[in-house]
Amino acid sequence: MAVEYAPFGGWSKNLKLSNDSVELVVTLEVGPRIISFRPLNGRNIFKVVAAQSGKSNESDWKIRGGHRLWTAPEDFDRVTDGRSLTYVIDNSSVEHQIQGEYTVRVSHKMDHPEKIHREMVVTLEARGPRVKVEHSITNQGDAPLEFAPWALTVMAENGYAIIPRPPIGSHPEDFSPNQLIVVWPFTDLSDERLRLGRRVTKLSQADRPGLKFGLRHAEGWVGYALGDELFLKTIPLIEGAAYPDMGTNFQTFTNHEILELESLGPIKKVAPGETVNHVESWAVFSGVVLPDTEDEENLLRAVETYVQKLL
Repeated sequence: MAVEYAPFGGWSKNLKLSNDSVELVVTLEVGPRIISFRPLNGRNIFKVVAAQSGKSNESDWKIRGGHRLWTAPEDFDRVTDGRSLTYVIDNSSVEHQIQGEYTVRVSHKMDHPEKIHREMVVTLEARGPRVKVEHSITNQGDAPLEFAPWALTVMAENGYAIIPRPPIGSHPEDFSPNQLIVVWPFTDLSDERLRLGRRVTKLSQADRPGLKFGLRHAEGWVGYALGDELFLKTIPLIEGAAYPDMGTNFQTFTNHEILELESLGPIKKVAPGETVNHVESWAVFSGVVLPDTEDEENLLRAVETYVQKLL
């Protein structure tokens, strides 16, 4: 059976989807989180926070790990007065439906005075490594709200992100800018974890303080390498749309225990009853051997062999 109920990480009830290549697990007692994604012959590529695994009903927001759906821009300053859209508490059971042999729908149970309803539809292909994650957020308040859907994937420690860059142009023919990088105040661009290369930006996870940046990312995908495993996800970009945080549709954050790959949808004023949607596709592979990251052209060629299986 492709979908079944299964224990995971100390929680007794989760949804497990599997096919001939991969397995993923969605929590039902908290979240929802897509808490695990792995090749059948490999390990979970996602981080699981051990101290929070198997627990529920805490009074404050918990990251837990895995993949989650938020709203941007981040409004941490509103947590204490209960007005945060980003940090809505999701520590109790979720609503869910099994919609087909390879599709499940999971959504956060709303409690007053929450104003947004968050939902994910997860579809695993019948064969192969691909998963589609459809995110939706509905304004169920009585006034318009301005936000963007924000899909965050927390990767297991000790790997590195692979972020492709556009081909290098020439001067004076290419006189218009084609890249945007947005830097958070705590980010040191000379940090040894970050390498802004000619064709690839590499960000490594290590036991170091927080670092975050965002991009207007038009290359369509990003990756994460962990040993001989490779995770890929699509990064949508709608030309002409307004994006949060100075125009970024991709963001990444790392600190001493995690690295996040984050895609964002356009920011807009959402009317009461209106729903915004945001879609990612994923794949994960094992037995992957990549060239040294400083050999950027060969690294891109090697990774794009797998990207073709994603797109």
